[in-house]
Amino acid sequence: MTSSKIIQFGLLSFILGVLLLFIFENFGTFVYKFEGKVENTKTVKISYNSPFGTEITYVDDDISQPQRKNAMLITYSEKISVYTQAMQKDFWYALVFGAALFILMYLAKQRRLTS
Repeated sequence: MTSSKIIQFGLLSFILGVLLLFIFENFGTFVYKFEGKVENTKTVKISYNSPFGTEITYVDDDISQPQRKNAMLITYSEKISVYTQAMQKDFWYALVFGAALFILMYLAKQRRLTS
């Protein structure tokens, strides 16, 4: 196997490791804590706990807007921002996932060449 193929496998496995980390971050839990009464609240403190133990705190000041009262408390576009922050703290796992994928792809390629 040439060195350019190894570099390609390394880059591909790193990208897949980051993608896999993002997918795992979607399985974290959000905890909502209202500041004041629920009906008259101005803010809500949202804590996100990632599957890897990272905690991110997010404060939403727009919860009292009429379009937000009956909808979800936090939209998916806002969750992506929280997931990105958690991914920055859990970046080590992306490297581990990437290394594991690299080893699996490398071994599969070697086995296919020898068969």
